[in-house]
Amino acid sequence: AWRASTWELRRRTLGGLYLLNATAEEKRRAGVAADRPALRVQHVGQYAPHDIAKRAGFRVDDLIVQFDDQDVQRETDLIRYVLRHPSRPPEFEVAIRRGEESLILKLPHTVGSREP
Repeated sequence: AWRASTWELRRRTLGGLYLLNATAEEKRRAGVAADRPALRVQHVGQYAPHDIAKRAGFRVDDLIVQFDDQDVQRETDLIRYVLRHPSRPPEFEVAIRRGEESLILKLPHTVGSREP
């Protein structure tokens, strides 16, 4: 995740999101069980072409709890998942917690197709 090339992968696979593992306190505040994995949105790209997630409605501090019905362990796992599924439908459903609210956001799938 620390390599410079990862920023391009984040743009292509996560729409410009930079994700960190959520702490126990962050999960507690959002009502996520301590034993459930979650990723916290550390950064959302603001300008094209890194703003796909922003346009999809993601915000800093959102907790991602599921990505396309997959539990989320690490940012690297999500990047790998998207890269291994290039022929998926045009968007991924992402379950998030924003505060205590549960939302489903749709992240456009840009790998293997024309990017928006």
